[in-house]
Parts: sequence; structure tokens; C-alpha cells
Amino acid sequence: PGHPGELAVALVLYFPQNLLLLYMSWIEPLMALCLSLLVWASAKNNRVAKVIGAGLVAAAKQYGFLFIPAFLISRKLTWNQALQAAAISVATVLPFIIWDAPGFFQGTLINHTLVPFRSDSLSVSAFVFNSTGWQPPAAFAFVAVAAVLGLAAWKKQTTLSQCLLTPSATVMALFLFNWAAFINYYWTAIVLLPMASALSFAE
Repeated sequence: PGHPGELAVALVLYFPQNLLLLYMSWIEPLMALCLSLLVWASAKNNRVAKVIGAGLVAAAKQYGFLFIPAFLISRKLTWNQALQAAAISVATVLPFIIWDAPGFFQGTLINHTLVPFRSDSLSVSAFVFNSTGWQPPAAFAFVAVAAVLGLAAWKKQTTLSQCLLTPSATVMALFLFNWAAFINYYWTAIVLLPMASALSFAE
């Protein structure tokens, strides 16, 4: 018999949507790789790798920065390290900005900011709209995110496994109440749960 944490790896490898993510060339597996680096570095308290991992996580997706507050709240990441990670994030995207700044901001920020309401989303907002005809405001998503982070700050998480539950819940709250959310959005949040489970056996 192996380590119970190996079951967490199996859960990730055999998650039903994996082949769809690879087929569609969605970037969430890359985000999971960056998160794995950050989690590994946090577990080993490797400061250099932790800063690099946090920087890559923040740069990998538009919502990547939402994973960082949990590490600050649980003191797995210092504010100085967070600033260094921000510099790495900027350095990561800077070549693309230099290459085509208008195209970069149009594709990564403006198009997502101005996204119309999608009634076919996998979200509470879409369910409410399809059930009642009322379209919940986009602000609900940010209120939900603030509520999750506020609860995390109040509960004072101490272990890394507890820390990982916060970013998972944070992005889950964002997607559940957002105007557009689909299966690949939730994949990254779900991947954090086996990570947290594996870590709990070692704590």
C-alpha cells in the first residue's frame, strides 16, 4: 500500500473533464502546474520557488491574483514576497505587452470585462435568470469573493491544507455568481481540493 496522498494524484489524473480540457487546449492545466509549484514551495518553505510560483499563478489567468490572498492570510506568503511575485507577474506578461499592447489588453481584459450575460453558464446567476427571468448583477460575484476572503481572515487558517481551501472557495464563489462560467473555469478550483487532501495526511 502506498501513501494516501497518492489517491489525490489519481483523482486529478482521472478527473472526467481532463481529456476535454486537453482537446480544447484550455489553459487551466498550466494554472494547475503553477499552483503545484506554489504549494510545493510553501510546503518546503522554499522562499525563491514560492515567489516564482506566486508570480506565475497571478500571471497565468485573469483571476490568478485571487489565489494569492489566501497565502497572505495564512502567512504562508509575506507582503514582501507578494510584491516580488507581482514583479514576476509583470515580467511574465511584459513581452506580450511590448509585442502588441492593444491586442494584449483587448484579449485579456477588455473582452472579459465587457462579456455579456450568458444564460447557458454553469452558474447560480444563469439558473436564477432561466428560472425567474431576473438577471442578477455582476457585483454579486465580487460580494461573494469578499465574503469568502473575510471568512478566511476571521477563521485564521494555520495549515497549508486549510489555506488551499480558501482560494478554491474564492474562485468558486466568483464563478458561481458571475455572468459567464463554464466547466473549465471550475476545474482549477476543484484541483485544489485533492491537493489539500494530500497535504492533510502530512500535517
